[in-house]
Amino acid sequence: MAPLSEKEAEMPNSTLHDMANTIQVLGTSLDAIESDISNMRAAADALREQLKALQTMLTHTEAPAKHKPLLLKERFENHQQEIPKLGEMFGIEITLTSDASDDCAVYSDDSVAKQVIQKIVENAAKGKATEVRIHYQELPDVVEITFADNGRGMTDEQLYRLGLLGPDTGEASGGKGANMIRRLVDAAGGVVTWQSKVGVGTWVAIRLRKVVKDDAKNPGST
Repeated sequence: MAPLSEKEAEMPNSTLHDMANTIQVLGTSLDAIESDISNMRAAADALREQLKALQTMLTHTEAPAKHKPLLLKERFENHQQEIPKLGEMFGIEITLTSDASDDCAVYSDDSVAKQVIQKIVENAAKGKATEVRIHYQELPDVVEITFADNGRGMTDEQLYRLGLLGPDTGEASGGKGANMIRRLVDAAGGVVTWQSKVGVGTWVAIRLRKVVKDDAKNPGST
């Protein structure tokens, strides 16, 4: 234990006792604040999960009439030829994979898809990414297209400021690009979500409603 200073030595024992009690109370208060912060983070995580569930439900709504069924296989083959050029444009290595069946189709427009992919890759380049992995995954009711980059990543606060976790406001630098992606995906009857971690990278997921077998007989050409 450190020796008492001259001023502390002159203080009455009752004063020192009161100070010790005050320190103890402050410590307890700090513990309570840290606990509250932890609970708030847990609540925020729970709300995010609920939001994802709601977004998944939205994919079951009717697709806009202006979009024709588009075979994912045809889109994938086209993108295999075009995406390497996009990677060269932004100095990023892009890998493209798919586990969708040959007859899997979605309601979309290939020109819209190209705009979305280019904007996501452009954002990855701004985040100092050197690699973007794009994957098409066929799920029971939807098709999920994921984009994972190895850029510098962002905090949840940064994602919110850019409009990636909040409403479609178009505010702040980068918000307009994010809102453009959101509107393009919404127009195809889909949903888009963002996740990111500092030092790891950013993950974007787009879900589009699968076309039922009868609607996919005459898919739109790409």
